[in-house]
Amino acid sequence: VTVSVLYWEAMSSKPQRKKPTNAFHAIRKREFHREGLFLKGAEPSAVPAAYFTPSLKEICAQVIANTFEQQPNIDSLREVDEQLYRLITDQLRTDLRLEVSVPRVKVPEYWKACCEARWSVGQLAEYTGSMALEPPAKGGWKRVFLERNLEEHLMSLESAATTEKEEEGVVALCTLCGSEIYALRLSRQRSHFDIYELFSRLPHLEEFAVSFGVLNANVAVTPDMIGMKQQDALHIQKVLRTSKYLTKLALSENEIDDDLCRAIVGGLVKNATLLHLDLSHNRIGDSGAAAIGLVLLQPELELRTLDLSDNEIRETGAASLGDGVAVTRTLQSLSLRLNRLCDPGGETLLGGVRENGTLTELDLSNNELGRESANAISGIARENTTLLSLNVSCNSFGADCGEVLRLAAQSSKSLRQLDVRESGISGEDEQAITEEMRARVSRKHLDGVREAQARMGAEVDRLVTERIRKTHGV
Repeated sequence: VTVSVLYWEAMSSKPQRKKPTNAFHAIRKREFHREGLFLKGAEPSAVPAAYFTPSLKEICAQVIANTFEQQPNIDSLREVDEQLYRLITDQLRTDLRLEVSVPRVKVPEYWKACCEARWSVGQLAEYTGSMALEPPAKGGWKRVFLERNLEEHLMSLESAATTEKEEEGVVALCTLCGSEIYALRLSRQRSHFDIYELFSRLPHLEEFAVSFGVLNANVAVTPDMIGMKQQDALHIQKVLRTSKYLTKLALSENEIDDDLCRAIVGGLVKNATLLHLDLSHNRIGDSGAAAIGLVLLQPELELRTLDLSDNEIRETGAASLGDGVAVTRTLQSLSLRLNRLCDPGGETLLGGVRENGTLTELDLSNNELGRESANAISGIARENTTLLSLNVSCNSFGADCGEVLRLAAQSSKSLRQLDVRESGISGEDEQAITEEMRARVSRKHLDGVREAQARMGAEVDRLVTERIRKTHGV
């Protein structure tokens, strides 16, 4: 034991050799340290020289990038030397003034860098609708940056009514980047600006969503900031009458009542471009629903989707909508969940759906539907051949309606989804309806696979026959 102790003491007293470090690893550490100093704003003279000496072209590109704003003749390099031009744009600052970058920089990588420098990955994924951060095909990253920038500018306006200075700022920004704007989503807009004037400055605007209100609790709130006003509705009416490109309009959570609804849908009388209209989470009643029903009678209307969920529509309004649904030949999706149709209103509306030949999705959940509505659903199942999805959950059918709904699910030739949860029917009937829908979807899927295989086989036979004919002259 004594010998062992003496041995280990002698070994520990020897100077330890330092573990050799990979030379490439040391270079990487030094370069990483240099980048960190630059990111912290250190002066170039205080940063050690780079290990790798840049080429003369790279040095020139960096100098040109630093003076990009003062040298407009650089734009001609796009045609003369594209490689040098890309080398310059790769080193541009992301905080260039928009007056410089919008008309001159067309490289998508620059605009992607601007987006990543300003917003988080989560924000960009939410905006683009893709975790892979795929920009829209139309406009790309430049469109993403300019649309979000304009949205934030509009939502930052503080006064309920825009001042002259604020209006000038909006006009200048829209004039600068209007040709790149295709969609605007103003989730919480405090200031009531002239929407028609905005559209006149954005000639390609196809989608528009606005909810007047306040999101930040630290903001001083006035009643004028909450909900849509009469002037706003008239502006939207004028937009609907004149716009040639608007296809999607979302006006949810705006405190829209019957008067405002009539003013808005008045612009749809001669509209032939709008495909999607969202008026959910408002205060629309029977009078407003009657105005919408009349608009659905217009042959020029191309509306595909109509969302009226969470409003105050009752039996009379349901009857008006039923008349419009029976006539329209374009509507494909209708949502009336969380209204007050009750059983008579549901029966009348479903009567119109039975005569419709285009509707594929219908949501009537949470409407206190009963026996008469269940019988109307049975009639739709027998006669309608286009309806694919029907949601009547959270209603008041009662146990005696379970068999009616089950027979309707079995007799329907088109339904693939019938949601009857929490509707008062027995658990056995609900389970039977669910299993019938699942089996039908599986059969449709298998039929689709068989059809695809048959088409593929026919195409293979055609190609083989053609090859034999060309080779052997048969």
